Amino acid sequence: MRCLTLPNLISSSQMAMHTPENRAMMGDDSVTQQGAVMHFGVMLPHFRQAASADGIVRVAQEAEAMGFGSVWVSEHLAIPTEHLERRGPVWYEATTVLAFAAAVTKTIRLGTSVLVMPFRSPVLTAKAVATIDVLSGGRVIFGAGVGGFEGEFDVTASDYANRGEMTTEALALIKQIWGDGPANFEGKYWQVSDVIIEPKPLQQPRPPIWIGGSTGRALRRVAEHGDVWHPTRPTIALIEEGKKKLGELCEGTGRDASAIPIALRHCLLFTDTPAAADTKEPLIGTEDDILRSLESFEKAGVKAAVLDMFYGTPEVNNETPDTMLKTMERLMTKIAPRFS
Repeated sequence: MRCLTLPNLISSSQMAMHTPENRAMMGDDSVTQQGAVMHFGVMLPHFRQAASADGIVRVAQEAEAMGFGSVWVSEHLAIPTEHLERRGPVWYEATTVLAFAAAVTKTIRLGTSVLVMPFRSPVLTAKAVATIDVLSGGRVIFGAGVGGFEGEFDVTASDYANRGEMTTEALALIKQIWGDGPANFEGKYWQVSDVIIEPKPLQQPRPPIWIGGSTGRALRRVAEHGDVWHPTRPTIALIEEGKKKLGELCEGTGRDASAIPIALRHCLLFTDTPAAADTKEPLIGTEDDILRSLESFEKAGVKAAVLDMFYGTPEVNNETPDTMLKTMERLMTKIAPRFS
């Protein structure tokens, strides 16, 4: 039986990093700094066929040892039966898994891609994410999105039709909770009056916020609340279109859109057969295929890649933590050095 050991989570050097002037680093400097190396993250095996406690530990610890920048969790609470084949029945709860991964690692970033805000309490989410940030020594990246399965919203008594508006309001409330002093917020969906909600995050002023989605409303959310734009399965054309739209939206918020990094999420699998010219999976193919795709994404402004190695397309539906580790090693030895 594998023995799980708990590392020393917060060193004095880590504590020294959590100052306002080092805020950019806490989203990881490879994501936030212009001209820096590409940041690679890997989704933890906490759902579908790959889900297991041992797999989570092995992938998290090996990712840290190999030099990945981050490990990630995703979220579904209930799977409508019509989506069972694609999504699978088993999804370990996201923030629980993130805390588990924090306890068996020391330095790697810990991200959510993404938490579905409309069926979550913003107060509980703010408290959970802040708690993990404190316990991990300030390593959390908070990714947020709107969700997409209407049946999942029914189970949680959430408002599917207004999920975008609810997500925007939830983000505003969470940022208020993470600020100084008592929380006071008067919104359409949530109200908080003169209460203390602690702990505050260790990262100050707060953990970096990655906004999922590619619609106009999602990009508006990036302009208003996001530190990073985090589209899933984007094409180069979608990224270029999104950058243009984000630039227009940032004019209204007084922000510089070019200073907002792009961090995509895509499937990754190495194959012996070259990818078709019209493939919809740019990171499934030979080493040369994947290298060319990543170079194209980098040229389009992508600073980070969060990688699904066991989920997202039929080609990876039979992958396991064992095969993931081989893919991870191949990426970090054959591809990642080209972006350093």
